[in-house]
Amino acid sequence: GSRFLIILMPLIVLLIGILLAEANFKINQKILFILAAIIFFWELAYNINSNFLASPASESFLVYSQENIVGRELGFNQLDKYLRAEVLPGRGRITRPKNVAAVDAKAIEYIEEHGVVYFFDDSINWFAHNWYFRRYLNYYGLPLAPFSEQAKTLGVANPIKYFADAGVKDFYFIYGVADAVIDPKKIDSPARQASKLLAQMLDGQGVKHQEIKNRLGQAAFRVYQFDIK
Repeated sequence: GSRFLIILMPLIVLLIGILLAEANFKINQKILFILAAIIFFWELAYNINSNFLASPASESFLVYSQENIVGRELGFNQLDKYLRAEVLPGRGRITRPKNVAAVDAKAIEYIEEHGVVYFFDDSINWFAHNWYFRRYLNYYGLPLAPFSEQAKTLGVANPIKYFADAGVKDFYFIYGVADAVIDPKKIDSPARQASKLLAQMLDGQGVKHQEIKNRLGQAAFRVYQFDIK
């Protein structure tokens, strides 16, 4: 996607420089400096506008990643905003774990302290769930895990029962309602079927959920909250 253009740009500039040198192309050094400065500041502006500003100065493809617009229209940004405000308000301090063991250790520590585990539908678009969900596990130590993958990791059929037996009382489940937010390769996968069955079971038990809508007002996600007594 265009968001990766920012990474490739220095290599592109270097390649152009090498080609010009090999071709013995003579050009005024001042012009080269001006061109390099323009490219650098354009790259910087693109990065800041796409990744750091809450409200972008412009959504032109020249200065803004179009994937961000797609994410907003699909509802991922709205979901992330809700999670930050209502579900994960006590995220704690950001950390940079040295290895996977450190990530797991912090998540276990959080579970023991707060007695809550967060699951999400792991058939949700792979890039999106890595950006919107896994960062909370990797950098904040929150026990936010893909439902089916967690079952495989633990070697159990029902990870909710596993954690409930371990003393966890409160659970959240983030379910992808719209097919548009689901990875096309996983639309009929066992992981998707497991998430559908869990959502149906929770609905059947009358578990309340918060519906997250995309920018078009269409249902995109449901966030279930329930406890095991």
